[in-house]
Amino acid sequence: MKMRAGCVALLVLLSTVSSCDLGLGTDPYRGIANDACLAGNTRRTGQACVLSSAGIVIDGQAADWEAIASIPLAGTCAGSCDMPLPVALQLATVSREDGERALAWRLVLDRAPPQLDSAVRYAIEFRPLPTWNARSVDAVELSAGVSWYVKSGNPARMVDDPKRPSPWAATWTSDGWEGEAATGLIALRGGVVASARVDRHDGSEWRTQWVSDRARGCWEQDAIKLDPCSPEER
Repeated sequence: MKMRAGCVALLVLLSTVSSCDLGLGTDPYRGIANDACLAGNTRRTGQACVLSSAGIVIDGQAADWEAIASIPLAGTCAGSCDMPLPVALQLATVSREDGERALAWRLVLDRAPPQLDSAVRYAIEFRPLPTWNARSVDAVELSAGVSWYVKSGNPARMVDDPKRPSPWAATWTSDGWEGEAATGLIALRGGVVASARVDRHDGSEWRTQWVSDRARGCWEQDAIKLDPCSPEER
């Protein structure tokens, strides 16, 4: 009788526990394959929304971007926005010649880029995920034929040294510009928030004229249910 009573008590306890959502024995990836990925990210391994890995070469030719998803860009004008403005962004991860991983991007403008106009500057800004603050913003800027890497507000002009490949690159295309930056340089971990910016030089300083909405990209190792690019984290 004592054994039978003990079994009944155990069944009652199990019944009570099963009626509570304790998260025990549940599958954290259940239904994840049906979750929508943010624009620019693709479903991989059934677990994560990540950026595509591609053989992108920063050479001014856009044909190698054909398989990469395009993210439509909208933005806010804060000045005289009569220059060509960004309309689409593409993001991908690439392997550099030095073996390091890099984030690559292509920014498409609404008309031919002003490749010789040194008074107009285009920038792509990066904010690391899963956490970032106003001071942890890096950028690659391109004006005429000169590019800069800006690390938390401090610009560094690219040095042409074949013995020491630059950790970033940028060049014009027929419809915009493309570039890459080593993920170690940007200090990217789980992913990135990217946005475009257009500046004009008024004779004394650069003034921001247009800023795009932000887009998100994630890495393969971020294959968890609540990754920075899941819909829950928008």
